[in-house]
Amino acid sequence: MTDEVKSATTPTTHPAAAPTTRPSSGKKWLRRSGIGVAVVLAVLLLSLGGAYAASTSKESTHYEVADASFEIPTDAASIAEGHRLYTARGCSSPDCHLDDGGGRVLEMGPLGALSASNLTVHCADFTAADWSRSVRHGVNREGTSVRFMPSQDFSGMSDRELGLIVAYVRSLPRVDRELPPHQIGMLARFIDLAGGFALFPASVIDHSAVDDPDPEPGRTVEYGAYLGRVCMGCHGEHLSGGPIPGAPPEMGTPLNLTPDESGLAGWTEEQFREVLRTGRTPSGRQIDARQMPYPTLALMTDDEIGALFLYLQSLPPMPEGSR
Repeated sequence: MTDEVKSATTPTTHPAAAPTTRPSSGKKWLRRSGIGVAVVLAVLLLSLGGAYAASTSKESTHYEVADASFEIPTDAASIAEGHRLYTARGCSSPDCHLDDGGGRVLEMGPLGALSASNLTVHCADFTAADWSRSVRHGVNREGTSVRFMPSQDFSGMSDRELGLIVAYVRSLPRVDRELPPHQIGMLARFIDLAGGFALFPASVIDHSAVDDPDPEPGRTVEYGAYLGRVCMGCHGEHLSGGPIPGAPPEMGTPLNLTPDESGLAGWTEEQFREVLRTGRTPSGRQIDARQMPYPTLALMTDDEIGALFLYLQSLPPMPEGSR
């Protein structure tokens, strides 16, 4: 047999291939993604840690607030007017201290569980200075911020109104309703840091500001501006409404209260009064009472509603969401 035939018929042998030690592409991906997940988790933990530290710093900040003094009447007519103001300014709403002043726990899901104080117990020995510090400055007796009370909306409350409201609260019988301490969720802290609702209201109030003398109640733009301050917590500093930054959808979208096409342009005072009394807009939409407390706002007098409407109509028109 010729060499050519041998070559053609004899199979050529090769050494066995050494097994590869390189990972498959799937294993590479898993390894790389594992590193990526670890990095992402580390970044998230650092972000959470930083946010929590910033939030607890606001929570523990101490504030110096000058003592205030005002008259707290005791006559029946003043107590009755104090009851009206207590209701009309939102203190008795289902999310706050209730009509009996005994407060309640607000179960807010991922935001936490926040307690609206039992005023008949917690404030039983409050002086006028204590009331002013808490309501107008959002500062408790320990000198730190109260939690989740819209004190920024009441920072300009007049001595007259505050005195009447305190007169009503002092007239209430003690309510034996024990409330647990606040349980603040991380989401609530994030929303506060993002500039949504003020979880620690003392941090957004100018405690050195000196307000003008108490405005004279009446159907005037000036008195309307005084009343309109209570609306800013939800509708924004410029009262143009839109989504509250960082807030969950359940909190709703506040209306634009400026005379813009997206707001109150073309509205009459009668239509505005109808919204505050019944929650029905001129288009026929029914507003959710849990998002806008029209049942309590209904106790505003016609002159108060008229003054507020005059003030809102005097504002420059702003697109919805300008806050």
